[in-house]
Amino acid sequence: MNTYFAGNKKKIFYIIAILIFSVGVFLRTYHFRDWLQFGPDQVRDISANQNIIEGRAPWPLLGPEIGNIKYNLGPIYYYFQILSGKIFGVLPETMAYPDLLFSILTIPLFYFFLKKYFTPDLSLTLTGLFSISLFIVDIHVLPLILIPRLSLTCCFFTLCWKY
Repeated sequence: MNTYFAGNKKKIFYIIAILIFSVGVFLRTYHFRDWLQFGPDQVRDISANQNIIEGRAPWPLLGPEIGNIKYNLGPIYYYFQILSGKIFGVLPETMAYPDLLFSILTIPLFYFFLKKYFTPDLSLTLTGLFSISLFIVDIHVLPLILIPRLSLTCCFFTLCWKY
């Protein structure tokens, strides 16, 4: 029995990795439309982007406003929503598709980030916890600015470590 696992350890590792990724994708996409939660600021963003998609307003030069302070992020978050609205139509759930995509991309990026610091087995275990964590899955149901930032931060730190 031990010789079977020793010879196929890499295959078993890949099967577990695919299973973890599949469970993470399932948890993020299951009832995606029904479980979306929009706050007042997301409604404001979707309304502004709807005007841009329909040609009634120019593309924004500033991004969303953060909290109650007068600090704006860059407009890339709006650009993702606008492109999604142009491709899939202007519906609340279609405007959240970029967040869903970044939420799914965060799982393998998180693994590669952890692999720089830990063993592959421990990295896979932590990625498994990340993919099924109620807190992370619940955060990824909200169409927030946080979602693309989390995946891009994982990508940035992985690239910083590599180069």
